[in-house]
Amino acid sequence: MRALRAALGCLVVLAVCTVRMADAARAAPPADAAAAAADDSAAAVPWFCHDLDCPRFSIKKNLTDLGIELRRYPAAKWASTKIEGSSYDKAVATGFWRLFKYISGNNADGAKVEMAAPVTVKVLAGQGPACKDTFTVSFFVPFAHQSNPPKPSDESVFIESRPAADVYVASFGGWARGSTYLDHAADTAKALEGEGIETAGGFFWTAGYDSPFRLTSRHNEVWIPAAAPSDAAAESEPPAAADAPAVAAS
Repeated sequence: MRALRAALGCLVVLAVCTVRMADAARAAPPADAAAAAADDSAAAVPWFCHDLDCPRFSIKKNLTDLGIELRRYPAAKWASTKIEGSSYDKAVATGFWRLFKYISGNNADGAKVEMAAPVTVKVLAGQGPACKDTFTVSFFVPFAHQSNPPKPSDESVFIESRPAADVYVASFGGWARGSTYLDHAADTAKALEGEGIETAGGFFWTAGYDSPFRLTSRHNEVWIPAAAPSDAAAESEPPAAADAPAVAAS
């Protein structure tokens, strides 16, 4: 938990990148959105995906008093790129456009890949006074390409095979700025620590689901990895992809 708090402490200035995502259907969440969000079936389609492909999950525990869910995500592939720097805003902008070019045809097949959700950013704080952080920006690979994603043409983009994982998730609406994500991550870590709940690693993810054109019913999340998931390793996992070097944001 100290490592996570140190990671949060390093990110002093954050501003969220206004990203361009393919606009999804403009349907509002169901009237009983709370019940839909509480559905523990991995096959259930969350309302906030808005007709885009997004990873399914099951809810292992609902920490209602804390406003936090413990979710299980199965193994899946993501298109990812790493950026080193001190600015979340610049890193996410750089990473987003690399990945957008990938799904627009900058891949070995010249294939157009549908936009999916969410766009996640893994935030790993650097060590030392310079506090140079590593940001891994990722697009979820749509289900039609999960078994065989097109090979990226840009060497800084790679296909990441994420193993099954348990994460603590705090959700919130509205327009999320970087400082908003930071505040929610810090509050979530503090709430979990207050309950004596252990987490893993000195990092967290942010997850954004919405196009900048969506004015209402916006949905944002922070994900904090759970410590030593009891049975995640038992699930089948795709082979891990070769890691890619981080490239500084321009």
